Amino acid sequence: MELYSPLQRIITSLVLPKNLRNWQINQPLFDGRGRWIKEMTEDDKVIFKDKAQKYLEKFGYADANSW
Repeated sequence: MELYSPLQRIITSLVLPKNLRNWQINQPLFDGRGRWIKEMTEDDKVIFKDKAQKYLEKFGYADANSW
């Protein structure tokens, strides 16, 4: 015996994403700006700066020594 009829499966596939999206857009906004300053260790910053500094500068996120 099937749990859902074909029509019920179609309705469910349309309703569940809509309900999920409604839930998502009603969540409070999260502002994580600056969180990395508290969470990255000095060693992490050195590694990240070595790997990503050129991209931070290229896309205007940071100057060479601004962080």
